[in-house]
Amino acid sequence: MRAANWTIPVIVAASTLFYVGACFFMGAGLLVSPAGVVLSVVWWLAVVACCVAVFILNRRQ
Repeated sequence: MRAANWTIPVIVAASTLFYVGACFFMGAGLLVSPAGVVLSVVWWLAVVACCVAVFILNRRQ
């Protein structure tokens, strides 16, 4: 991967750490509610989609 292609995974990883930290500081109740579970699933699907997109775009070059 070129250096520019590492930007998106680094941003995704940093925002993921922010999300995990926010969940920790808000308490475990966030992930117990159905809305919290849906939010977590959508978040992790977005993270995986970003990583897959970078991988696919990198293979095309």
